[in-house]
Amino acid sequence: MITLMKIGPYNSIKKGLTKYESIKLLTLNKFDTEIDQEQMKKYIQHDKFFLKFDCIVVSKFNRAQSTLKYLLDNDLLKNNIVIKSSSNLDEILFDSGVLCTEKEYTRFGSNIIRKRFLDFFVNDNLTETLEQIKSRIDNLEKDLNVLDRKYKNILCISHTFFIKLVLIYKKNRNLFSEPHIIKNNINPNKR
Repeated sequence: MITLMKIGPYNSIKKGLTKYESIKLLTLNKFDTEIDQEQMKKYIQHDKFFLKFDCIVVSKFNRAQSTLKYLLDNDLLKNNIVIKSSSNLDEILFDSGVLCTEKEYTRFGSNIIRKRFLDFFVNDNLTETLEQIKSRIDNLEKDLNVLDRKYKNILCISHTFFIKLVLIYKKNRNLFSEPHIIKNNINPNKR
């Protein structure tokens, strides 16, 4: 069984920058932060849940790596668990500064970024192309199929937008040839 888990909560503000400036750097992978340990305690509700996993595959981004570190440091995983890092699980690269202005972000918050992300995805205008995203998901599936033959329960730690795309693509293999499908599967007003 393969389970997808989004990274733990984190502070998206880089010291000395506004939230808008910080998020722009975050979405371009020019700023990466660790999870918030206190918020993570609230985020992890069922600590026994993690003991069933034999293998973890984790994004190379610091937010994902520190989510894994939290699980390890708090003895929530088996001692002999196999851990693998994969850039195939990294967040989708896009420039939130192109998606909206600071004034728009201040007025509408992250909803405007999610709404415009969908538009840019449909028009293949993100920093990372649809072909690149599809290739990553296809490569991830191949890697997980190999691991799934060896391990009973696999946990993948990744990022929200990427996980949503994986789930939509699993349900509808035409996602990348008919990208408008994304709009039927993601509500930009929900986190």
